[in-house]
Amino acid sequence: MAGTCRTRPLGPRIAELPRVAPDGDGPRRYIFSLGAPPSGRAPFLTCIQRLDTQTGADLVQEFHPDLPGEPIPVPRGSDEAAWVLTLVYRATARRMDLVMLRGADLGLQAVLPLPHATPPGFHGTWVEAAVLGGS
Repeated sequence: MAGTCRTRPLGPRIAELPRVAPDGDGPRRYIFSLGAPPSGRAPFLTCIQRLDTQTGADLVQEFHPDLPGEPIPVPRGSDEAAWVLTLVYRATARRMDLVMLRGADLGLQAVLPLPHATPPGFHGTWVEAAVLGGS
């Protein structure tokens, strides 16, 4: 069967490891991803970004010179209401923080310092306690 494939950029920046909030069915409005800084001054992926697939608007939470990991959206009823979790490697302190961002504006909600560094991860996931048999 022959067909046509079209591609188009969704946003103005490089994006890796895109994720959407896992609740509900159907298309998602917001895509959270790891990205290059808007200034382009660093060769690493040092920010978490949110792309609005309806308007094309994007938000960025920059961590330079630190390195965030894959963003993990945690559902809270809507894509925009989701929390976004990421592990951030703090190079100068040689440790990691678990960082919680608000999905609506990528503003900082909480930082939980970890007592040591863990190897940078490649993938993460959020699983509700009910799925694991918890309360």
